[in-house]
Amino acid sequence: MADPWADFRIQAQQAPAADPWADFRVEAQSPIQRPAPIPRPGPVERPMDAPARQRTPGRSLAPPAAMPGADATATGMAEEPTAPGAGRFAKPDGSPALEAPRGVPSREEIRKILDGAPPDIRKKVLKEWADAKVKEERSQGGMKAVNTWIDDRVRTLARGTPVGSWLDEANAAAYNLVGVPYDEQLAYERAKDEARDSEASTLATVPTPLGDLPVTTSGLEKLAGGLASTRAFPGLTLMQGASLIPRTVNATATGAAYGGLYGAGEGDTLGDRAVNSAVGTLTGGALGSAIPVVQNAVTGPINSLARYMNRPGVPVAGMDRRAVTKVAGSMEQDGVPAAYAQRRAELGPEGMLADMGDNLRMDAARLARNPGEARSTVINALDARRQGSQGRITAELDDGIGAPLPVPQTVEQIRQTAYAQARPFYDEFYQTPIPYTQELVTALQRVPQSAWQRAAQLAEMEGVNLQNVMNTGRGIDLVKRAVDDIASGAEPGSNLQRISRDLSRNIRNATDDILSPGGTPQTRAQSPWAQARRLAGNSKQFEEAVDMGRGAFSRNLSPDQMRVDRGRLGFNQQAAYDIAARDQVRQIAGNASSAQGSTGDNAVRRALGSDNAREKLELIAGPRAAQNITRRLDAESTFARTQNDATANSITSTMNAAAKKWPAPDGGAEARAELIKSSLQGQAMALAHRIVNSIRNGAVNERLVREQADAARMLVAQGADRDAIVGALIRFSQRQRLNGQRSQAIERVIRDLMQAPRGLAVQSTTSE
Repeated sequence: MADPWADFRIQAQQAPAADPWADFRVEAQSPIQRPAPIPRPGPVERPMDAPARQRTPGRSLAPPAAMPGADATATGMAEEPTAPGAGRFAKPDGSPALEAPRGVPSREEIRKILDGAPPDIRKKVLKEWADAKVKEERSQGGMKAVNTWIDDRVRTLARGTPVGSWLDEANAAAYNLVGVPYDEQLAYERAKDEARDSEASTLATVPTPLGDLPVTTSGLEKLAGGLASTRAFPGLTLMQGASLIPRTVNATATGAAYGGLYGAGEGDTLGDRAVNSAVGTLTGGALGSAIPVVQNAVTGPINSLARYMNRPGVPVAGMDRRAVTKVAGSMEQDGVPAAYAQRRAELGPEGMLADMGDNLRMDAARLARNPGEARSTVINALDARRQGSQGRITAELDDGIGAPLPVPQTVEQIRQTAYAQARPFYDEFYQTPIPYTQELVTALQRVPQSAWQRAAQLAEMEGVNLQNVMNTGRGIDLVKRAVDDIASGAEPGSNLQRISRDLSRNIRNATDDILSPGGTPQTRAQSPWAQARRLAGNSKQFEEAVDMGRGAFSRNLSPDQMRVDRGRLGFNQQAAYDIAARDQVRQIAGNASSAQGSTGDNAVRRALGSDNAREKLELIAGPRAAQNITRRLDAESTFARTQNDATANSITSTMNAAAKKWPAPDGGAEARAELIKSSLQGQAMALAHRIVNSIRNGAVNERLVREQADAARMLVAQGADRDAIVGALIRFSQRQRLNGQRSQAIERVIRDLMQAPRGLAVQSTTSE
């Protein structure tokens, strides 16, 4: 390979200056014309048979490079003295010694050369210097060659991104921050890019309308960089929607924007950038506008096949596909597939798909406003369910709190049962001798004479003599009952009542401690007398328990107070309390039904649906029964909301949104009137629908009627039919979603593949 620096090396040997860039220095500092060089004599020829001249000690041949084209072995050049000042190439006295020819100037040297140079000369010299420097770097081996290879790939990949044309200037600006001149680094960056492109291998040639397009290794690397960066650069959204027109507008705008950005990075002057940006805008816009068309061409057949394979299954196989798609979509929006088991348990067999989410409820409400079969299907199903609401609540109450019972007779039966249960314990206690302790004696000494007289009367009525039984449990029981009668007859809250109750408790505790020693409430509860009292109670206690139970669901009674009241009662008294409380629940349900008529269930839900009422239900019916009753009340509340939304006259913004999904068939004058009153958009929708339906001879009307009738049947299905429909819709949605994901993935791949060569295309159209 010829030495590109030969001219500079010859000048270094012939001229006093040893600077191989002297021409550039002269040109950069004072651009004057130099005289043409004096021709040098050619080599002296001698006969081939002339004897070779012996080399004289101390003499050497002139460097062959001094004689362009001369051969060192055949020139026969005269020997020259090696001493200073000898020979025809000797330098004048006082001139500096010649330096050995050097390689590419360093950055510091090139800056000295370019100091004060005009811009056009500076640019020319910098380009030649940068090219030479890059060539020298790329000729090196070892780790430098590895680093160069890595740098080439990284740079080329980055140049394929939408901002790849700006990277040389960005790098130059970054180096300028640390003191490197901008134009110097820019020339170096561009020389590296050009070197990589010039060394790239051509793999193939693709014919295009604009000429043959070579496929090179650097081009493929840029393409890979563009492909990898497509997700990092967002697209523009000028129009909403997934149809062809919005997608085309957005893709064209995105391609034009990034194409113009790439083109603006190609050039140095504002004029060049403006022209290249315009070319890039047109190129990028053309590629972008083709993306949706190609996407449709590829995904269209795939989607058609997927729709054919994803036909609705039983029991919605014969229903309109549009209706199935819309109802399944509302299910997805309301989260029904993931929560269906829970909602099914909450609503019971009477629950409908229309009860399971706001979107589904609005679908049913909208269909109930449109004329035709769908309206009657929804309204009739909701009305029939509403008629059974009161009966379902009553049945749940019967299951939870038992069948209704006459309270007085039931309480009397409980009392008799309690006495029968307590009789064995009383008999044992009555026959037990009671030794007198100091505590018992002290308590009996406080018994007033009136109480002793009362005890004697009670003993006489029972056929015994008080004096004969005072040393047994029966005598102690007669005295205590007499004191209890004084407490019961006293004014509530009076001192007499309080003192009498304290005296009765002291007699009871002293006796229990004798029968079951220990002196604690636990040991006292084991005495026969304590067990008898707990079971039997007395008539007054039963009456009090019934009165408290009948006020259990009063708003003034808190659940905490109810717990305290029940806790003070014995086992059988609590049973009487619960019987009365349950009877109050039934009275609430019955009175509400009688007073409110067909809306009696609303009153029941208001009375029993509060948090306090639910806690009270748990106390008198148990956790499981209370939970079932609460679930039934909640379900009926949900049913009532669906009914109200379907029959209410107001049209909300949510209903307006449902109207777009389920437009009224032509002939629905009331529905169209509501749309017209709602907004200008509704008026336009109603008018457009009538025009299209007239043009198609009622085909639109028939399609809408059939579609909405099928949707109504799905929304109001109950029980096993509902479960089967929901299962089919869930499977349909899953396949639809999977197909949609596949279609979107294909569209993304197509978009990325068509966006990736945008930078390469802009670069090829803007290059000279």
